[in-house]
Amino acid sequence: MSQNQQSFPHPIYMQHVLQPAYQGATAHLFEPMLAANKAHVVMLARQGIITQENAQALLAAIMQVETEGLEGLAYQAAVEDLFFLVEGRLIEICGPGYGGNLQLARSRNDLGHTLT
Repeated sequence: MSQNQQSFPHPIYMQHVLQPAYQGATAHLFEPMLAANKAHVVMLARQGIITQENAQALLAAIMQVETEGLEGLAYQAAVEDLFFLVEGRLIEICGPGYGGNLQLARSRNDLGHTLT
């Protein structure tokens, strides 16, 4: 990348769009997002999409994120929003083989419509 190109996000975009959106999401969507994630894991396991072991690992990771609270999920400019920050934390806790399976059979937009 040349010195004339700036990396994402541009500081003005970060200050006026991303940070306020993140603050709004943490204030209103954190707990409902975790509840929706738990329900989705249960559905994935019941439908045989993921194993019971995978479901247990994901549920334990979600509960750990819930216990850690927002203090464990500080805003990061390199991460677009709360959705990706939570997903990244779950993958950190239970690994990509299990943590990455949370999004099976759903899109980010599905979760967005569920929470609003």
